[in-house]
Amino acid sequence: MLQALSLARGAARRAVMASVVLVALFAGTRAMGQPYWFGYEPSLGTLPDDQCWELVQNGTHPAPVVTGGVMQIGTTTTSGTQYWSRVFNEEVDFTRGAVMEMRLEVIASNYNATSGGSGQRAGFYFSVADKNGRRFNVGIAANKLLIATSDPTPVGAANPSIDFVTTGQVRTYRLEVLGTTARLYVDNELKLTATQGQLSSIANRAYFGDGSIYGTSKVLVHSARVLVQNKPCYSDFNRDCFLDFLDFDDFVEAFQDGLEIADFNGDGFLDFQDFDAFVTDFEAGC
Repeated sequence: MLQALSLARGAARRAVMASVVLVALFAGTRAMGQPYWFGYEPSLGTLPDDQCWELVQNGTHPAPVVTGGVMQIGTTTTSGTQYWSRVFNEEVDFTRGAVMEMRLEVIASNYNATSGGSGQRAGFYFSVADKNGRRFNVGIAANKLLIATSDPTPVGAANPSIDFVTTGQVRTYRLEVLGTTARLYVDNELKLTATQGQLSSIANRAYFGDGSIYGTSKVLVHSARVLVQNKPCYSDFNRDCFLDFLDFDDFVEAFQDGLEIADFNGDGFLDFQDFDAFVTDFEAGC
């Protein structure tokens, strides 16, 4: 039965490949060098550096590693920072909404309420900035959550924080921004709300990692994604910022192996509807 299904999938793949050659070649040329995938997927077995993110690092830290589809960061040191940054070609407009979501298991992450007099800091951060350089930073410590909207980052209404245990399990942290307000959800429960401050940043950027010289952290990253108004190119399956036959081959291999990442339509089932959905996006190009 399994052998027959594999043969059927192989035949379907060959038939589809024959029908989309010209479209795919055009799409690959048009997509060349354009960073359109807004996420990091460690289940692909590569670091963010290979998925259109730039490693920003100073000081001495352990090298990040990907094992079993999860990336381990740290334990980082207070002698510098180690984070991944992504500047989008597309505009991020907070008035139209933006979301940044991370699935993490925090092993250790410190919190300092004063941080050398410069305001509260956590060991691990993720952040998204709009076209005007206005940003929201989420700080995740072992026993604390915060949203930073001004720099320095004092404790206050504009830069709220709460006691919250983040260690011991994989959690989903989702920052939803609309207009001047950001809401932080943890496992779909609202934890913090903040109002936009005056903090300036590189425009149209997201980052995650140890972004503070006052912080240390050890974190397992299961996934990261940024959702803005422009539709990302989901058919760039290997997230290398190119749409070509490598993406097609990687999807087919994941589909045949029954991997969750091949659930292309996100309905919780792996079937030929996912195959059809991928082919439709692949033919459409990016």
